[in-house]
Amino acid sequence: MDSTHQTNHLEWYLYNICVRDEQGSWCPVAHILTACEDSDITAEGLKVLKKWCGGCWHLRYMLTDDSAGEQCAVRKAFPGLEAGELEPTHFLCRVHSERALQRNFKGKEYADTLKHLLTALKYRKS
Repeated sequence: MDSTHQTNHLEWYLYNICVRDEQGSWCPVAHILTACEDSDITAEGLKVLKKWCGGCWHLRYMLTDDSAGEQCAVRKAFPGLEAGELEPTHFLCRVHSERALQRNFKGKEYADTLKHLLTALKYRKS
């Protein structure tokens, strides 16, 4: 899930939802357009998508920006074990993961560690 802003004539937030198909390709499946970046509104959009799937959308992983609102919306829409669902694992996109590593491993004493982690982030395949 990724959001953009100021990319439409309303200057609203546009959330793009992509899922992986059987071949491992990412396919855009839905968009949520909101006037503000609010976790409650985004969660309601995700709940509508979940309902459209007949309640059978079992979210296992969610990849987002480093946005507390997006992460909170996912927790609200997919409460996990307390609702008898899978417990979703949250991942940050590569850009925000890289920024977090650079923020947390500053200084000369962490230079080798940072280099190793950034290399793993950029080139590791799963």
